[in-house]
Amino acid sequence: MKKEETEETLMNIKTAAFKEVQNRRINLKRMIAEMREKQRRKTISLENRLQAVKYNMALKMKNAYKKGDMKFCVKIKNGEIKESRRNYCVANFSDDILNYQECLSTDDFCHFCCDNEFGDFNHNERRVCYKESCIINENENVGNLSEPEILMNSMM
Repeated sequence: MKKEETEETLMNIKTAAFKEVQNRRINLKRMIAEMREKQRRKTISLENRLQAVKYNMALKMKNAYKKGDMKFCVKIKNGEIKESRRNYCVANFSDDILNYQECLSTDDFCHFCCDNEFGDFNHNERRVCYKESCIINENENVGNLSEPEILMNSMM
């Protein structure tokens, strides 16, 4: 009888130990699955951030090398102010409310327009646009002025 009780107790201990091992395995598998899911989300987040950085770099490069058309800026100078200016602002800044408002309200639209039409790597074209579209005093020699000097002279 004692032997049967000890065997039964031993069997109960083995069964309990087996169940505990099974529970621990299940918990470890669940923890590993949670860690993998957390890492997967983190990887996706990093990929999204990297994609956003690439997009912003491409956008900045596109704007820096932009070579537009100065006819819009000249058209505004020639007197087609109200409707042409509004159309230009809608076409170019409808996705950026601050630049859109600046476009509509600025007193120095010719520089705003030329800066938008020609990127930072097209200084010569931008300077020609300033000459063609911005009203500058007749007695000034614009050809020898640098871009900042043109800006300062047109603001006076």
